[in-house]
Amino acid sequence: MANQLTGRIEVLGQTQQVASKSGSTFSRRELVLTAYTFDKYTGELISGDNHPQFEFGGDKCAKLDGYRVGQFVTVSFALQGSWYEKDGVRRNFTRVVGNDIQPYGKQEHAEQKPIKESIPPVPPIDRLPWE
Repeated sequence: MANQLTGRIEVLGQTQQVASKSGSTFSRRELVLTAYTFDKYTGELISGDNHPQFEFGGDKCAKLDGYRVGQFVTVSFALQGSWYEKDGVRRNFTRVVGNDIQPYGKQEHAEQKPIKESIPPVPPIDRLPWE
């Protein structure tokens, strides 16, 4: 299962054609969110200073069509990392690759089940089990 993050779109880039090392080209589109952190007990805003960048590639670039800056969305993503060496020092490069995007709050294929109209009453408890 992919990771998910919800936030407000800050930057919605245009689709770009990028040349690879092998000489072929591929499509790439960037998305930057402002992700908010809330206290799980009080619901108060802790921080809004989190701006992750997602990279959508290939046919996934079209998934960003129809979205606009300022809109709240949920992005599904995967992390991809690779090693490289520069000046004799081994380093790691990590990409955040977007897989899907949905408007925030959209119910995805959720079927609402009807609530039972008659729920039997719970009998009163005279004694607790350990008494």
